[in-house]
Amino acid sequence: MATAGIFVFHLWTDIPLRADDSLWRPVLERIPLLGAIGVILFNCMAGFVLSLPHLGQAQPRPLLSRLIFFRQRFGRIAPHYYLALLLWTILWLLVSTQDHSWLAVTVAVLTHLGFVHTLHISTFFSIVPALWWLGMLAQFYIVYPWLWRLFVRCGPGRACLLVCLISWAGWLWLTSLAVQFPDRLSTVHYLSYFNLPVRLPEFAIGMWLASAWNRGARLLHGAPRTTAAAGRGGIVPTLLVGLLFVLLLERSLIRQLPHPLEHIYLVAWCAGSLIAMLRCPLAMHLGNRTWILDIAAASYGIYLLHQPLIGYANLWLTDVVPPPSRFLVLLVGLGFLCYKAAQGLNLLVARLWR
Repeated sequence: MATAGIFVFHLWTDIPLRADDSLWRPVLERIPLLGAIGVILFNCMAGFVLSLPHLGQAQPRPLLSRLIFFRQRFGRIAPHYYLALLLWTILWLLVSTQDHSWLAVTVAVLTHLGFVHTLHISTFFSIVPALWWLGMLAQFYIVYPWLWRLFVRCGPGRACLLVCLISWAGWLWLTSLAVQFPDRLSTVHYLSYFNLPVRLPEFAIGMWLASAWNRGARLLHGAPRTTAAAGRGGIVPTLLVGLLFVLLLERSLIRQLPHPLEHIYLVAWCAGSLIAMLRCPLAMHLGNRTWILDIAAASYGIYLLHQPLIGYANLWLTDVVPPPSRFLVLLVGLGFLCYKAAQGLNLLVARLWR
């Protein structure tokens, strides 16, 4: 769901559909929210999956040494990332009509290799804009051992609340300062949205959710979790209605909120949706389907490959297919192509790093 949301959002940014019909206009105008929601889900699930073995269980697994942890986590994401980075850097140099100095290209590549490209405006959107998320993911990994220690010492609920209060209060303060001193802080305020600590609460909420999941892993309402009919009384309809409400909420209402509060609003809805899905028997059933497992395994590769493919394909089809039809063609055809390309990337990594 997160990958699909981000894919549709980037497709919409290249082919921004418009509708005069009042029935379709709210849907098309809310499509940009899919990108934000997809990244928030990624961040929450990153904290959730990393913390499942280490928080909340009767005998939680101790965290490995920092060196081993970093080697395992970066060893998991770096091979795919570096191969995709190599591919898109070569195409960027071959296809781009702009004159790039070798110094600028070298700095862009090196900062991406070191996962620090999100820290400066000159490298933030270079090569492939969507790769900014890898910089944030690296920051999550770097702070995780200390964040995990905080969760163990203070308790998951208190630690999560503390992270949210400090991070979001600091963001609100920075927003007010950026309004007062735009010349000095506008760029810092802009980049803060794509770095820690502003985005740390999403990761911390996932960690808290892992602790809550583990504490109730044995029994849920007297039955094993895998068969428990938790939330049978309307969780799925509530989830669907909630997601539709987020997507269709009138922009005039949500834009009255300053950006930090708007983002916190979306984080709250994403957290609630995750809880609903994890408690839903239908989600448990679908999660065992082979085709969903295959898409999940390819989702990381889809993220790394999709944005340039959308851009190049849209450029080639601009004079051939009109926008509405082009959107549908790329949604279906390019979606399938990204899925197969991501599978190929997984196989290549498995052969080179086995």
